[in-house]
Amino acid sequence: MFNGSMRPQAALCTIAVMAALLGSEAVAADHDGEPASAAAQSQPRAQSPSPPQSPSPPQPPSPSQSPSQASIAPRAGTTPLLPADVITRPPWLPALYWYDIDPDGWSPAEVERILHDAGSPAPDAQYAMAVLVEDGRHVQQDLPQAQRRYRAAAEQGHAGAQASLARMLLNGWGGAKDPAEARLWNARAAEQGQRRALFNAAQLSRGEPGAVRDRAGELALIEQAAKAGLPQGALEAARRLRHAKAPDDRAQAWTWLLRAADAGFPPALMEFDRWCNDDPEAQGCASRAGNALLNAAKADYPPAQRWLGLRFWDSRRPPTTWSYALWKQIYDRDPDNPVLSNNRPEGAKWLTRAAQNGDGLALYNLGVLATEQNERAPYFKAEYRALPIDAVRSCYFFAAQAEQIPEAMMGLVLTYRDTGEDDRFTAAERETLTNYWVGKVGELGAFESRDAWRMMYSDWRSHVGTPEPAFLRRGISGRDTCRLDPLPGAALDDR
Repeated sequence: MFNGSMRPQAALCTIAVMAALLGSEAVAADHDGEPASAAAQSQPRAQSPSPPQSPSPPQPPSPSQSPSQASIAPRAGTTPLLPADVITRPPWLPALYWYDIDPDGWSPAEVERILHDAGSPAPDAQYAMAVLVEDGRHVQQDLPQAQRRYRAAAEQGHAGAQASLARMLLNGWGGAKDPAEARLWNARAAEQGQRRALFNAAQLSRGEPGAVRDRAGELALIEQAAKAGLPQGALEAARRLRHAKAPDDRAQAWTWLLRAADAGFPPALMEFDRWCNDDPEAQGCASRAGNALLNAAKADYPPAQRWLGLRFWDSRRPPTTWSYALWKQIYDRDPDNPVLSNNRPEGAKWLTRAAQNGDGLALYNLGVLATEQNERAPYFKAEYRALPIDAVRSCYFFAAQAEQIPEAMMGLVLTYRDTGEDDRFTAAERETLTNYWVGKVGELGAFESRDAWRMMYSDWRSHVGTPEPAFLRRGISGRDTCRLDPLPGAALDDR
C-alpha cells in the first residue's frame, strides 16, 4: 500500500501529465452543438453571495392569468439579467442558435409587450413567451410553463416551437422525459426545414431502436442545417468531411469550418486553431488563426479558456503548443501578438476562468499546478497565492465529479494520505475516503494501464461502498476556491 509520506510527483505534479491527459480529450465532447441530450449542461448554477436586495423581478402570467395582471418593474437602461434555476442553454452559445430569436437583446419594453401578449393564442406570442420563461433572464424561469407554451405553439404548426418542445421532452425540462414524443415533434419541425430540428434529426436517428446508421443521410441533414445558417451544423459537417477520401470533400470541410468560425461560434474558433496547427498552409490560417482561440475564450467557452490557459502557461508542450510553421506565419504578420509568448500569470487567469465555469480538466490542471506551487513555496520565492488544502482538494473533487478523471481521484487520495496539513479526519475516516476513491479509479479500469498505481494500491478492490454525500464533501471548500492567483512579480515564463 502507498505510504502517505511519499509524493509521486512524477506521476501527478508535472505539466507533462496534464498535457498527456488533455491529449486524450475528444473534441466532439465539448457540447458544441445543440446536443441530443443536454443533461450535463442543465445543472443548477453555482451559488454566489447574495447581492443587495432589489425589486422583485416581473412574474410571467400563467396561462390562466390575465396579461394585465403581470406587474412590470420599471427598469432603466439595459435589462438586468436574472440567474436561471436550470441552465438549458450553454452560457457561451448565442441565444439565436438556441431559440432562433434573441432574448438577450430584448429591451424592457419588448419584455413588457411579450408579457402583455401572453394571453393571446397566436403561435408567435406563445413561442415568445415560452422562450422568455425558459431563458429565465428577464423574468423568473418556469420550465413547466415553457413546455406548455411551446406545445400550444407547436400544435398550431410553429416549427421553432416544435423543435424546442422536442428538446424539452428529450431532456425532461418542465416535465418527464419522453424520447419517443420528442422524436415525433422534431420530425415535424424537420419536415418544415427548421434548422435546429434538421441538425437534431441527424443525432436522434442514431438512437432509434433497431435503426441502421445512415451516415450519408445524417450528413445530408447536417448540411441542410448548415445551409440554413446554423453554425453547429457547419462545424459538424466540417468534422465529418475532414478526413474524407475525396479531395473536394476535404476542401468542403474547410469551407464549412470557416463558415462556422466566421459566425463567431466558439467551438468552431477553437477547432480552427487546432486544424491550422495541423495544416498551417490551409486557407485563412495565417491571417485568422492568431486570435481564434483567444476569441473563443473571450466568448466564455470553457474548453477554449482551458486550452488558452495551458498554452500561455507553457506553449512548448504538446498538445497545446503552436506548430512552428503557424507560429512563424503569425509572427511575421503580427510580431507583438501576445498569444505567441508564454505568460504564466495570464495562463493562470484563463485556467481559473475555465474552472469557475465548471470545466473538469481545468479544475484538475489547477489542482496539479496549485500542488506544485505549494510544494515549491518553502524553497523558492512564492509567485502564486498559496491554496489551503481544502481548496486544492476542491479542485480534484470537482474535476473527479465533473469528468470522472482518474488522475483527479488519485490527487484527492494524496490529500487524504497527507496527514501533515489537515487533522479534521480520523485515521479510519482517511482510510474510508482513500479506499472509496481508489475503488472508483479501479472501477474506471485505470489500474490496468498504470503499473505504478497498481503496485502502490495493490489491494484497491477493498471498496467500502458509497459514503454519504455529506461525508464525501467534508474538507471541500467549494469550486470557487479552486483558483491560481499570481502575486506581484510572478515570472512570465519558467525560469
